[in-house]
Amino acid sequence: MPLMFFISGIFINNSIKGGFQSFVRKKINRLVVPYFIWVFITVFIKILTSRYQYHQRTWVDFFLSPFIPFEQYYFIYVAFFLSLFYFFLGQKDFLFFACVSYFSIKIIPDVWVTRLLVSFALYFALGSVFNQFTEKYGNCFYKKSYAIFTYVIFILHSFMLSSMVAFIGILFTLQFSHLIFTKKIFSVCTILDWCGRKSMQIYCMHPIFMGIIRIISHKIIGIDYPYLMTITQLIFALVLCWLVLKVCATYDVLNNIQSIIWGDKNLVKG
Repeated sequence: MPLMFFISGIFINNSIKGGFQSFVRKKINRLVVPYFIWVFITVFIKILTSRYQYHQRTWVDFFLSPFIPFEQYYFIYVAFFLSLFYFFLGQKDFLFFACVSYFSIKIIPDVWVTRLLVSFALYFALGSVFNQFTEKYGNCFYKKSYAIFTYVIFILHSFMLSSMVAFIGILFTLQFSHLIFTKKIFSVCTILDWCGRKSMQIYCMHPIFMGIIRIISHKIIGIDYPYLMTITQLIFALVLCWLVLKVCATYDVLNNIQSIIWGDKNLVKG
């Protein structure tokens, strides 16, 4: 999740252009509406498959979702409020707030989603200044020697604090992605480019597909190899996401409401 909040921060400066009403309207369409739609869908499916679920869900969970973020969709929930805080505080003040609160997390009351906001605000803030950083120090940041050092540290991450793992993991991902695109490894570039353009759709759909695959493999077939199943579930979930989006694009399925489901009409294309 730190990486996702970091990436959200990279794009936040583009979205704050314009007045407050325009900004809020964009964020409601982009985050709030999809959040409630997919929480509703997920709760509905979990109720239908309740006999196979470890944690039972009811419609109470849906009605509480405005106040208590629901499962994996907490990213959308928290990102919305971080965006609002960023708009009001501005880049410098938000970065200062994020740094202070991050290192004061143990004394901050665990009320509502304060711990989640504090935990991810720093990654969001660092993402917001990343473009400015790379404009000045990009040549140094993407040097091979520096990248190799990051890769080695990432491999040895089990010896570090969890916060350090997150920061090194973000650096590793950025440098690895840059390497792939600069080397023009076509097949990998194509997959990563598609995943980037369809990230919202994948994020919304994949928990449902992973849950269904988990039920089939573990509860019905009886396969119980955690590490193998995690990788298998992820691969199958991505394939199912691709199939659903391919069908929607080819046959104009749900064409009129896709912009509502995904939060942005531009995500329907491509």
